[in-house]
Amino acid sequence: MIVVVAAGLIGSLSSCALAAIATHPYQSQLVAAADATLDLDLVNAAIAADSYAVAHNGSYSGATLGALESAGLHSNEVPAHFKVAVNASGGSVCMQGATKYGRTTHVDEQGTPAAGPRP
Repeated sequence: MIVVVAAGLIGSLSSCALAAIATHPYQSQLVAAADATLDLDLVNAAIAADSYAVAHNGSYSGATLGALESAGLHSNEVPAHFKVAVNASGGSVCMQGATKYGRTTHVDEQGTPAAGPRP
């Protein structure tokens, strides 16, 4: 009788332990997917920023989210918490996006990590 109770207890503990183990990798996969989506969306925004500059004699002045959408950025590609900042001369632009898991990324008009003005 004691062996059955112990086996039942061990079985219960194993189920809890397995549930805890299974949740962690799943959560990390969600975060990794959100991060990859953010990176791709910001690259698409950088392409739209370049298209905007080409249409405006090489200047990023006036590059807002609406302007980037007019230049080809689709609204389904806009990352959550998306912002655009243009430097005073209009010679460069910085775009920022964030995931719902807290990662924030800044890229310049080339799609590389930005060091310039931040939104």
